[in-house]
Amino acid sequence: MADQGGRSRAPGSEVAIGRLGLSVPGVDRGTGQRLAERLAERLAQRIPPGLTGRFGRLEVVARPHGTSEEAVTEAVVEAVLRGLARGSRSA
Repeated sequence: MADQGGRSRAPGSEVAIGRLGLSVPGVDRGTGQRLAERLAERLAQRIPPGLTGRFGRLEVVARPHGTSEEAVTEAVVEAVLRGLARGSRSA
């Protein structure tokens, strides 16, 4: 689960992302809000234990394998997790 500051509450993990910009062409504001909420929940659940880091800004590229909200959410989660893994290795 993520707290209000966007930090993971996964056991043994402390990850903070200051800004994560997300643009999904063709999606209205309400759908975008639902995607953002799902994204935060999924990331909090899937941050690997022991991963730590502070990311002021994280750039990711997601290529969904479909157009459903679920497919878009999953593609973005995977892209963010890859970005976090890259960032934690370079820190």
